[in-house]
Amino acid sequence: MLSIGTMAALCGTSVQTLRLYDKKGLLPAARIDPDSGYRYYTNGQIFLFQTIRLLQRTGMSLAEIRETLQKDPVDLRSLWDSQEKAILQKQQELHEMEIMVHQQQKQLEEASLMQQHAGKGPYIKRVSATLLPLPIEKEGIPPKVEPNDAVSLLDQRLLSLHIIPALSYGFLFPRKGYKDLSEIIYSHTIKKIESIPQSIPEDLTLIKAEENFLAIDFIWSRENYLSYYHSLLDAARKQHLKLASVAYEISYPLDFYKVESGKRFIAELGTRIVGK
Repeated sequence: MLSIGTMAALCGTSVQTLRLYDKKGLLPAARIDPDSGYRYYTNGQIFLFQTIRLLQRTGMSLAEIRETLQKDPVDLRSLWDSQEKAILQKQQELHEMEIMVHQQQKQLEEASLMQQHAGKGPYIKRVSATLLPLPIEKEGIPPKVEPNDAVSLLDQRLLSLHIIPALSYGFLFPRKGYKDLSEIIYSHTIKKIESIPQSIPEDLTLIKAEENFLAIDFIWSRENYLSYYHSLLDAARKQHLKLASVAYEISYPLDFYKVESGKRFIAELGTRIVGK
């Protein structure tokens, strides 16, 4: 038989806990020495101890556990079925939390890198990301218009796929030599996603980017937007870079943890490099 100290060590608990379980009628000692009063346990009681601890972790009180353990083991099947469902639900919640934490870490890292490059002109960057674009209905949106509705619509689609939307958002538009900001019309809303769903609706297509891009970072400004865009194209001409026909804009809100935030953004304009 196992002394109470050995039993406590094997169960990863304290002698005081075993005494409490004994007092509450949950785990009485298999034998108590009549002379010394020492408690002794059997190996089989280790399983019972683990069961008690498991039930405690589900939120049951010691009184509820004692009542539960007094039932016929066959009657406990529904209890364990419900516990299995609760555990699976908790695993899903923890998985979603892990994705969100990873997403927050990446977003903060990307926003920090963009701030480091802000105001320093165009540069070549390696992009490795999965993007989900959503066509903008009707006539599209220019940079002069607040894109709240279009961004909200994409967020809703992501949530319907059980994907946590990223804080950043972006747009696609044709790469042309625009002379006025009003000529730029966003064709798609885009967001980076960290978790790829098993099935995608037919009207959505994932874009996996693993290429070099020419980019320029800046504090978002309507007044300076077009000049940054032309700086990007000028840099491509000087470096003899061949660019894709589609440009992108992506923005991160600054101070987004604060109430009434969202007035300042770090933004990036860029386009894929297809050759020289």
